[in-house]
Amino acid sequence: FFGDIQELIKDPHWTKRYVAIMAISISAEGCLNFLLNHMDDVVLLLVPAFEDQHQRVRWAACNAVGQIANDFSQHNFQQIYGPRLLPLIMHVMNDFNNPRVQSHACAAIVNFCEPSPPEVVTPFLADLMRHLALIFQNNPREIVLEQAITAVSAIADCVREAMTPWYKDLVNYLKSILILPVNKEFAPIKGRAIEALSMLAIAVGKPVFMEDADEVLKILLNIQGNLMPGYDPQASFLKTAWARLCKVLKEDFVPYLGFVLPELFEIIKQDVNIIVLDVDDTTFNNDENWQSIPVSDRKIWFNTALLKEKSAACTMVCCYIEELVEGYYPFADTTFDIMSNLINFIYNQGVRSACSTAMPLILRCIKGHFTKANMDPSEKLLQFYKIVFDKFSEALKTEVDVPALSTELDSLGQCIDILGPLWYQPNYAASIMETYKSLIDDLNFRRSDRLAQINDQDCDTEEKERLRQETEDDSFVLISIEELMTKALKNAKEQFMAPYEQFFQNFLHFMDPTYLPCEINAALCACMDLIDAAPELAQKYFETINSTVLNLCTCNVPTLRQTSSYGVGLLALTYPHLFAPYLPSALEKLYHVLTSEDARSPEFEAASENATTAIGRVLESKPELIAQHPNLVALWLNFMPILSDKSEVPVACRQLWFFYSTAGPILMGENFENLTKILLIVATYIQDGLVPPNVEQTLRSMVLHIIQSVPGNLVASAFDNIPDERAKAALMSLSSGGGQ
Repeated sequence: FFGDIQELIKDPHWTKRYVAIMAISISAEGCLNFLLNHMDDVVLLLVPAFEDQHQRVRWAACNAVGQIANDFSQHNFQQIYGPRLLPLIMHVMNDFNNPRVQSHACAAIVNFCEPSPPEVVTPFLADLMRHLALIFQNNPREIVLEQAITAVSAIADCVREAMTPWYKDLVNYLKSILILPVNKEFAPIKGRAIEALSMLAIAVGKPVFMEDADEVLKILLNIQGNLMPGYDPQASFLKTAWARLCKVLKEDFVPYLGFVLPELFEIIKQDVNIIVLDVDDTTFNNDENWQSIPVSDRKIWFNTALLKEKSAACTMVCCYIEELVEGYYPFADTTFDIMSNLINFIYNQGVRSACSTAMPLILRCIKGHFTKANMDPSEKLLQFYKIVFDKFSEALKTEVDVPALSTELDSLGQCIDILGPLWYQPNYAASIMETYKSLIDDLNFRRSDRLAQINDQDCDTEEKERLRQETEDDSFVLISIEELMTKALKNAKEQFMAPYEQFFQNFLHFMDPTYLPCEINAALCACMDLIDAAPELAQKYFETINSTVLNLCTCNVPTLRQTSSYGVGLLALTYPHLFAPYLPSALEKLYHVLTSEDARSPEFEAASENATTAIGRVLESKPELIAQHPNLVALWLNFMPILSDKSEVPVACRQLWFFYSTAGPILMGENFENLTKILLIVATYIQDGLVPPNVEQTLRSMVLHIIQSVPGNLVASAFDNIPDERAKAALMSLSSGGGQ
């Protein structure tokens, strides 16, 4: 392959060089595994093409890099090759004599930046902005202008607040585009400008955007009121832009809801456009906008384009409720009436899922509104909840789409969480148990059927993999079932204890080794949730849970290792007396997890983080062990900061304070050798906003105490060894008055 490509690339005729580059581009789409091992060779072939004498070869080079950057982003393509390729793409952005090449260079920037981590793009940001400014200043052709504006969106989405220095010039330019008269040819460009403006607002944040917010919103309202008849590309960009601006402006967006929601409501309420035809009728066979369901000797056809629009509108409404919470209350009743009736919408999974998601959001909105007004929300919550519960009960009996089924279960669980003890009525509890049993029966039936197919001698490897994937998908339903049951228990306490225990005893069967890892993990999650929700009930099953997690915490399945490691720590902290005989074995196993060869691999990163906090929990449960095992504190510190498993971040911070306050000298190390590491951990959490305010306050206090108690020269040296931004974050946290 490469021999032929190299020969073609050297050919004096541009057509052969063009074919060579296009062959690389096309191969990237289907030969990922092969090209992964030859990416250095691929890039070497592409580099000269950016300076080729013929414009079509340069165009092909942009096309190839854009394609590869998109397809290979999960394999660190941007990180490895970005520093070499970005300057080449920017060079081609200056090709003002060839607008198609210039446009494709901007498109390559889009493909490169969209999946790229910000640290790859930020060093080139000033140069990128300079090249884009040159394009905007030179009155570019429409094909160039549209891609250049799209590049602004992609870059802003990638680097976020780093765009702030260029924000004002860009927003002024985009506003000048948006106030121009619109025609059929220019509408897509204005649509892209709408998108870029909203992406810039997200990037720089509310404090920076507020200066322009009023003017921008008025411009967008004017565009919305003057859309071209029929199809106008600006319309779809407007819908997503409104949602982004709501995310930025929060409560300041509430006055604009009345302009935005009516159109979405109309889309959601519109008829599906169903047509029933004979099975042999071919009217819509070649129309991608129509889909059919066979029923006897007929086919029911429905317009999928309308369904996608309906689904998107439902999703956007969810965004508004989630962002505005009680601010959305004036529209809560209308939204509830429309969307609660679509939980059972049979024609589109996206609509069902979005409307299911909306239900707890609306209940939270109602609760927030009444609470803010110092009023009791119980009556209205119960009024809505009765309808919601009946809708979900009906939907869960007929749902055939696995992701939608999980969404419906999760949404019902969230509704129960919002109502708290109010959710419980004997008929609701009986209905939940009936639903659980029915779903488990369905899952077991599907599992048995799949096992029979897998064991069939005619079942090939590809089919077996598909069937295993179906089992894994069903395991998410298992997790959703157990989370719903645990929320019901947590909020009803003793009233739901007996039904829950019946469920739990049956659910424990999934821990049998004959089940797949994903199914075993669902059962483990149920155990962990029960310990959190009702530790006195979980204590009855201590031996079963404990033996399972100790056995599985060193296994080679990432999810099982993660959940089991978490379980070891949770058991130690919750039941210190029961766990005491198992401490030596538990610490040995956790030590093995964190010192194994795969401990630092991406696949086991979350498992290692949970093993780290598990060691912390074990030592929290028995502080006297710290002096006996200082190596465990060092091992714990070595794996800090915890970043992958966000739920464990506050736990890790609590443990950091625990070790500092109870075993400071051991944590600090000899001659304060760990001081830089400790300050870096704190700086990371504060700088990246990963902890809630109360935890951040504890970290601030700890750093302040360190500064006051550790020799100044050592503190200064430690700060010098921390990257500037992180050190600055820690220092600023102190100067802002933080400290207990």
